[in-house]
Amino acid sequence: MDEFQVIEDLKSSNTKEVLASLDKLQNMLSTPKSQFISCDLVYQALTPLIIHPHYKIRSSACTNILILLEKYIDSIQNVEFALQNIASSLLSVNRNVSTSSLQAIKIIINKIEPKRYWSTIKNIILNGKSLQVREFILEILIDFANVIPLSPIFLLLDDPMSQIREAALKILKNADQDKLIKTYNKVIISYDATQLLNKNIHFNNTKLSRDSSQSISCIKPISASITQESFSLLKSNNSSLAPEIKNSKEIFSLLIPNYESSQKENEMSSLHSIQENSTSHISASDVKSCSSLSNSKTKSKVSVKSDKITQTSSIIQQKEIIERETSKKSESKDDYGYYSYYYYSDYTYSSSSENNQKDKKDSKQKSKKHDDSPSYQAVSDEKSISTSNKPKKTLKSQNEKIPTNTSSLVNEIKDSPISKASSKFQSDANSKKQNSLKKSKQNKPQVKPENVIEDYDQQNHDSSLSNQNDSIFKSDMSPKSTNTSLKVHRNPESAFSDSKLRFSFSNQKNSSSMSLEHKHPLAKIPKHVIKRASWLEKLTYLEQISHAITENTPFDPNNVVEVILTACETFHIRVAQFAPGLLHDIILRYPEVLKTHLKGIILLMLNLSNLPESDSLFDALIVESKQEDLVSSALDVGESTPKGLPVEQFCLAVLNSPTASGSLSLTTVKRLVVKICDRKHEFLSISLAKVICKNYTKFVQIAACEQGVEVKKFLAPFVREVLKMKNHLEKQKNASSIDYSPIIETFTTADEPEKMALFQKFLNDINSMTEETFLYQEKMISDISQSIRDPKLLEIVFSDKNGGNTIFISPLSRIIPYCNEELLVGADKYYQTLYKMFKSGNSSLRNEIVKLICMIENAVGKYILDEPNIPETHRILIGEMMSQYY
Repeated sequence: MDEFQVIEDLKSSNTKEVLASLDKLQNMLSTPKSQFISCDLVYQALTPLIIHPHYKIRSSACTNILILLEKYIDSIQNVEFALQNIASSLLSVNRNVSTSSLQAIKIIINKIEPKRYWSTIKNIILNGKSLQVREFILEILIDFANVIPLSPIFLLLDDPMSQIREAALKILKNADQDKLIKTYNKVIISYDATQLLNKNIHFNNTKLSRDSSQSISCIKPISASITQESFSLLKSNNSSLAPEIKNSKEIFSLLIPNYESSQKENEMSSLHSIQENSTSHISASDVKSCSSLSNSKTKSKVSVKSDKITQTSSIIQQKEIIERETSKKSESKDDYGYYSYYYYSDYTYSSSSENNQKDKKDSKQKSKKHDDSPSYQAVSDEKSISTSNKPKKTLKSQNEKIPTNTSSLVNEIKDSPISKASSKFQSDANSKKQNSLKKSKQNKPQVKPENVIEDYDQQNHDSSLSNQNDSIFKSDMSPKSTNTSLKVHRNPESAFSDSKLRFSFSNQKNSSSMSLEHKHPLAKIPKHVIKRASWLEKLTYLEQISHAITENTPFDPNNVVEVILTACETFHIRVAQFAPGLLHDIILRYPEVLKTHLKGIILLMLNLSNLPESDSLFDALIVESKQEDLVSSALDVGESTPKGLPVEQFCLAVLNSPTASGSLSLTTVKRLVVKICDRKHEFLSISLAKVICKNYTKFVQIAACEQGVEVKKFLAPFVREVLKMKNHLEKQKNASSIDYSPIIETFTTADEPEKMALFQKFLNDINSMTEETFLYQEKMISDISQSIRDPKLLEIVFSDKNGGNTIFISPLSRIIPYCNEELLVGADKYYQTLYKMFKSGNSSLRNEIVKLICMIENAVGKYILDEPNIPETHRILIGEMMSQYY
């Protein structure tokens, strides 16, 4: 029975027909020396039958799948297509189904490359709902530990099921040492998983340990970046370090670079703010914090006199406190999804939550009073205009106006050093507190200070781009109240204005470039926020992304691409013109975004195909993707969206692109054939049919056999034309194998009349050749042309009797590059004849004559422009045309 008929019966809805076709297929596969042409089609037809409701169909389908994989796995293109269904059959009650599925998975993992099946296997072991299926797959992977990627296996060490953790440990034990250690340094796992690794896996009598750079990345900085040397020094539990580290001040000097200098600056700034600024408020919590700091200083002096054992134990306790607190804070996330320390440049602490709530209530009431006053509104409008002319303040002056609270630092580490400035003003603070408060209330003006808006802009400049996004979308993304909060002077105007938005962004552009150590990542913007934003807000955020790319600011590319695609859902010409170029830069820098957002990017490009800015995006897609991915994704987009998108035009551009890589699979060609046949009478469909018939003739023939008669009639002329062209090219190749040695001998030894006749015939043959034929017979033409050396043969072309034979100009210009230079000796005497031909010829003849003149000038050394009888107009024209050949 024909195999194509069996494939059609496998797709039938009748159970008896399916069972009969499965039995016949099994007989065909079991017979020895059976040659199967359409293994891929049979494999795709059997894949849905693995999970068929009928148990006999499932059993027979699994048997046939196993036979196909054992015998014809090399003939199947998409072997991983059935992997998900095969894995779901591992728990079948029928032993034939379960054993066949298990053997099929082993064959797939053993025979094909891991990059083809690993995405499916990774999804099963990480996100599978069946515990037993995950165990089966992990047991199979034990023997392939050195082939598969180990990073998902490390993540399984944090799985809640103990069976999965044990299976993951078996795989890691069986893996290569170098590969295991290399992957371990890249993957971030929990503390319990690390302990589990250290208990079970040992290499060369040493436990696995993460390097200092990885350890630092997992711990939140206290107030500055911790260097690798300092943290590794603190992390090591060597008792020899105990005499060197005397108190907690030295611990902070190890953990935090320039700790003492930063402490002195903060102390002097706080002292200066209390002495000169009468409007500053000193709360009871501040006084308590100063007293607790003084007590901690006396305790630290006593701890110096303790022995070495107590010193080392206190160091270890302090290290554990720091790690515990930083791990808690690093787990808390804000609305943007990044860790909280990405968004706070100054860490302020409070001794009690009640005092903080009171301070917040007082500040809110005071700000309301100022906002309600008409004089403040007038001044704020003037200041918002005049801030661009004022010089920016330095970070030091800004810190002087924003005093920091250090009470929680004392609660975390009792032995921290006391600041000198706090001890100076501690005694005077209680006495001057009430007077300063009264004076501030009496002397406080009804107008908000002039530097409020300027401080707000300067803080936006010094903070990361994520804090600037908060000012743009602050109605939707207000940060949650936490213990660690950034003190920022908020802009009193809540309404969004074009001038302030452009002004804040211009400050970002003109700001001085910061070092890589101080660059904070770009904030994440949720989709619902960008959907509700206006076009100007969207455009502003896209400009911030562009600025982040040029400044090499880190950001999450997947979130940024998702935001760009969401911003372009509602069409606006300004946003649409800006988005393609931005996506072009992101794709070239982060090509991994195409794995998750390729369909969305193609949908955006199809919608913006009329804009010239989309050309750069198409170039990036062609360079970073394969033809198979682009065409299949475009077809998916065309099927899931309403008609009207230029899918055929996009697929045709991809197939005709010279820089495109890869080739199409059989399934994609079938889908293209169906797409073309739906629009038979359109010009793009006809052009696309010609291209796929030329490049994928066999696939088109298979696809046409599966479709109806109308499809065959539509594709038959294109296939016939391609086959005819291939036969013609084969004949030309065969003609190039003709023995042409007698022709060469005639040009070298024959008389002049015989040479003239043969040369004339040779030029006629060259003139009748197409460009493809000329290229295929280039070797024969080159050998014959090398034997033509008599300059008298050129008289056939430039004879004065007929005024020159223009028919032979084109073939002569084609063979001259292959001829010997002796043929052009004295050819400058034909310049006048060539000019007469140039004067009376059309544009194509003039181009050939100019090309021939350039070859004669290179051989002879005399120039046609030196001839006296050429008018100045033609002289200029000939010179311009000759410039393209030099």
